[in-house]
Amino acid sequence: MLIRRSTQHLLAATVAASALALTGCGGTDPESKTDVLDPVVQDDPTTPEPTEPTDGIPADFPLDAALDDPPVDDGEQTVDGPASTADGAHPLTACGRDVPFPTSDGADPAFDLSYSVSSVEGYDGRTVHAYPTRGKATQAMTDVLVALEGCARDDGGDGLSDRVFASYASDAGDESISFGWTYEQEDGVGAPAGQLFTVARSGRLVLTVEWSSEGSADYRAAAVTDQLALVDLILPSAPDDGPSDKPQDADPAPDPDPALDVDLDVDMVDMRGDGGDYVTTYRPKNTPDRLGLELCGRAIWPVEHTGELLAYATGPEYSDTRDLVTTSSVDDAVAAVQAIRTALQDCRGEDHLVWTEHRADTGYDSVTFSLSYKEGLGLTTFQVTRVGTALLYLSTYGEGTLESARWHIEDRTALTEKLAPQLCGFTEAGC
Repeated sequence: MLIRRSTQHLLAATVAASALALTGCGGTDPESKTDVLDPVVQDDPTTPEPTEPTDGIPADFPLDAALDDPPVDDGEQTVDGPASTADGAHPLTACGRDVPFPTSDGADPAFDLSYSVSSVEGYDGRTVHAYPTRGKATQAMTDVLVALEGCARDDGGDGLSDRVFASYASDAGDESISFGWTYEQEDGVGAPAGQLFTVARSGRLVLTVEWSSEGSADYRAAAVTDQLALVDLILPSAPDDGPSDKPQDADPAPDPDPALDVDLDVDMVDMRGDGGDYVTTYRPKNTPDRLGLELCGRAIWPVEHTGELLAYATGPEYSDTRDLVTTSSVDDAVAAVQAIRTALQDCRGEDHLVWTEHRADTGYDSVTFSLSYKEGLGLTTFQVTRVGTALLYLSTYGEGTLESARWHIEDRTALTEKLAPQLCGFTEAGC
């Protein structure tokens, strides 16, 4: 009979073996720096966030900036704002889903600002919202993309013709999203009337620009360029990123040394939508107790270290842990890796647990092993790599068996191959 084991059960059974951990392997470099790691400090969404930003939108924020050729230009304009109570960007649904960009509906006077120019010929509405952190602002951009995904047309809910949706490319990457819709004509081509939106982020601010007007397809393509130009006029005045959501055990980070920048959270999967955690790279005061790892009663992690970075993500039947430490000397780092190998040789199993060492070529001094169960599902795969005085520990948990370990080993090895070259600052040769 197969037994499903939750991530929490795995942590308890292995003294948090699948939680965050730090170890490392290294290359053949004989000596390296012993400096404390200087981390790239990013938002930690698992820490309780402030309900409001420390700073709202600046009083002189240029939400009413004007283009040389404005989208609404006739003699019967109505101007509203800028003000928190002004009419700005309007809500939008796409295929029955709300598109969660900032709008003037339900505005908070401290953290929302709107502005609009309207006439019988068109509408130019803008709303900017200040999120508590840059991470929340970035997540808002992702939520917009998710709401639009797969929606090519819908009925609009207004009893008129179907709406045809389109997206438009920009040079701003993930920091700007341009899209719009037009009414469908009998020949299936979008009619001139419709809406065009650009949603853009800078720091903690997310700006929505909405234009409603009539025009040809060529006009609308040119209008996207104009919207992006307008965004460039407005968003350079965005405030700093504001408060960070680092874990409460994080130390203030020193000025980063570019040679020691490590993208520890690269390619980490965000499963917060399924109730998981997503903690990007940060520097803890102390290694959390939950990172303790033992093999048959022999503690192999944490090790004595001079600096540390952590990143981890969890979800249903899933965890991904990346832990990076620096040691006082190459000898100490080599000894730490050898201690794991020795523990594996002496501990092939305990009770219902099975420890297995695997072969994997990372190009560095690495040890790769897994923890599985004699009965039931649950597999944690570990890879520890040393680069000079640095130790990189990677682990992943999933609902697998020993027979499925190969895929997880290949995944950790690929990640090691991405991260290890960034540790060259801890080798004698340097970068």
